[in-house]
Amino acid sequence: MITFQPIEFIHLGPLAISTHALLMVIGIALAYWRLRVFAQQQKLPVDFLDTAVCWGVLGGIVGARILYVALNIQLYDSVFDVLKVWEGGLVSFGGLLGGLIGAMIFLQVKKQPVLRWLDAGMLYILLGWAIGRIGDLISWGEIGSPTSLPWGMIVNGDVPRHPAQLYETLLLLIGFAIIRLAHRKGYLHKPGTLFGVALAFYGLNRFIIELVRDYPNSEYWFSYGYFAQGISLILLAVGIICSVLFARRYTIMYSR
Repeated sequence: MITFQPIEFIHLGPLAISTHALLMVIGIALAYWRLRVFAQQQKLPVDFLDTAVCWGVLGGIVGARILYVALNIQLYDSVFDVLKVWEGGLVSFGGLLGGLIGAMIFLQVKKQPVLRWLDAGMLYILLGWAIGRIGDLISWGEIGSPTSLPWGMIVNGDVPRHPAQLYETLLLLIGFAIIRLAHRKGYLHKPGTLFGVALAFYGLNRFIIELVRDYPNSEYWFSYGYFAQGISLILLAVGIICSVLFARRYTIMYSR
């Protein structure tokens, strides 16, 4: 077993920086950098990228907060309490949906090729998410279920638990590498198909991870694990449907 001491904050003089937040920012920055390179390779107009990413990040925060509040409305006494995002309370599924909607609205207004941008964006969301989960591991958030495996992690005298955060990081990086390689080899080039496959993989990844996640002392009034698995299966199904439909659509268009 591995004894581990979480690092929730990094102290720089009087400044305390959340480890989780720091890794999230690093993940977003790395994903943005690689997304910009990918967009240039795909001959997409990167002049719109900075603003689209800002809309995506803002939409992600709003979506993550809205879903958390909707699932835990009993915890809030006023609208002001709902706005206290700095106190925590975000749901990643809402962040994913809100981020995609925010970016899509901007791209649609600017008359950009939305599907091609979604292809690029969803692929690099996997990369950014993988880095962000390292922050969960270091700060010991989103913990795993008890395990007797030799790499089980013991934190603050608790029972050994799966390093579910590390599992998710590894799965996301593997999925990102495979999908990116498939694209380089000439697959998934029809607009929308890369997005669909990446979304389906994220759903599959999250479903698998939920098998080894735990929610002790959860504020939710229902089993969040089952809820997360249900949403994961929906994302998996939607991703598969999108990839198949877009592949068929463009095959028919180009064959005419």
